[in-house]
Amino acid sequence: MGSRTGQQCAQRWRHKVNPNIKREKWTEEEDERLLELVGVHGNAWAEISRQLEGRTDQQCMGRWRRHLDPGIKRVSWAAPEDAALASLHARHGSHWSAIAKSIDGRTAQQCRARW
Repeated sequence: MGSRTGQQCAQRWRHKVNPNIKREKWTEEEDERLLELVGVHGNAWAEISRQLEGRTDQQCMGRWRRHLDPGIKRVSWAAPEDAALASLHARHGSHWSAIAKSIDGRTAQQCRARW
């Protein structure tokens, strides 16, 4: 495949072009199953995806982190969080994962979007 390695081709197949990948919205049953599997396997996304037919490890991880993880705050930002975000941004720049580690319950994506 031109300049592509075998590993790159395999990854593209696994995550993008495989026709067995589900692209529609997650169902309630899939969400419940994902919650169960995270309880059993933790963050072993490859193992979890093997048990959720049609979902990739990236889809499972994304669904968990953006929608299901009970440790993530989904409420409006409070003033102290905004102050912490400004202070941490001054220290770390745009290293959102480092910033998020210091703001309890917020993801790197939430911090970047808030900034």
